[in-house]
Amino acid sequence: MPYLIHAFGLAGARGFGRSGGRFTLTAVEREGTLGAEDWQTVYDATVGRYEALETTAPLVPPVPACAHLHLLTPWRLKRDGRRIGARLNT
Repeated sequence: MPYLIHAFGLAGARGFGRSGGRFTLTAVEREGTLGAEDWQTVYDATVGRYEALETTAPLVPPVPACAHLHLLTPWRLKRDGRRIGARLNT
């Protein structure tokens, strides 16, 4: 994580994107428990130090007895190397 924070800080100072947008990384926060809205600061730019917080494994729900998987994909039918499909008459 410290490397990622450092990289974001440099990217903000140098700018990125077509317009070379610049920004300042002021702080990094993490959510203690997913979805619990308990955000804690792990990096503060004024101090300049990263403090890792203790992590806990998320609670994994029990495995269901049965599961069904449906894959929905587009149908691309070809004839003589060309796609066949509905034509729009406008």
